[in-house]
Amino acid sequence: MKRLLALIIITASLWAGYWVVGSRAVAQAYIAYFAAQDDRGWSANYTDLEVTGFPNRFDVMLSDVFIADTQGGLGWEAPFFQTLSLSYKPQHIIAAFPNEHFLFTPQTEYRIRNEKLQASLVVNLRQNGAVRRSNLHGTGVTIDRDTAPFAQFDEVFAAIHDIEAAPHSYKINLRALGLNTPDFPNTTGNNHIQGDIEIDLDRPLDKAALSEARPKMTRMSLKTISGTLGATEFLLAGDVTVDHSGIPEGALQLRLVNWRTALDRMLEQIFGATMAAETRTQIVAAAGMFFADGETLDLPIDLRGGNVYLGPLNIGAAPNLHLP
Repeated sequence: MKRLLALIIITASLWAGYWVVGSRAVAQAYIAYFAAQDDRGWSANYTDLEVTGFPNRFDVMLSDVFIADTQGGLGWEAPFFQTLSLSYKPQHIIAAFPNEHFLFTPQTEYRIRNEKLQASLVVNLRQNGAVRRSNLHGTGVTIDRDTAPFAQFDEVFAAIHDIEAAPHSYKINLRALGLNTPDFPNTTGNNHIQGDIEIDLDRPLDKAALSEARPKMTRMSLKTISGTLGATEFLLAGDVTVDHSGIPEGALQLRLVNWRTALDRMLEQIFGATMAAETRTQIVAAAGMFFADGETLDLPIDLRGGNVYLGPLNIGAAPNLHLP
């Protein structure tokens, strides 16, 4: 009995020692990450860092988090950010977001509110933390753009996982239910978007992607992006390559059912003030003349030379697919 008791005490002491060493290593990893961002010209800070969860977890709580690329203009701010992982399974991390946080881009500011927003990340520790799979799930999500209502979702889900047979390639699945926007109010209760996408990058999604240069997309295959917005149903598919500057080239096919109002609003959302209302009206009229069969519209979309073409009609500059 004494030997058994001694064994239990020794084992518990060793495990406690492992947890203390591990928790310090976890804390130091966060401290080093934020310090590295400052060193490379970003603005990155927090007011407090706490590691709890003894004996089986490493639970990290960061308070008053702010991180931004001061040159690119992309940033995120939150009152807290929490990660949780099992002490014997550190490659699998769960993240919990606050009910309100802010995303900044070079053009605008987004206020995000949610009933619940969580993420999961599984990495390969032997390959510099390369992403194996990750997902994001939220309910009751509301997004304001520059204080104005932008979008609401009953539920959002996004997932990405690596394609083992193709290095630097990933599958992405998207789902948004109960979507409600000023342009597409959810009057029927059936607004939704779902998508299956594959992308190729020039380097893997790993620790270096956060601390050094961001991976750049080289190819994107839209297997299907489909959904319902009000009375309009849509489906988009096709493949594009992406050059070193982020400009896509390729061919897409867009199908719209009950299409007239939806096409005008989509053009306004994509091109904004760079496209006059009169131009949008002309595009809608030309689309109906050449590509519509009653209430169904099949639009060939070509991306070439840095521009977007509907058939022979140049409707504007192609979007840049690289992160700022």
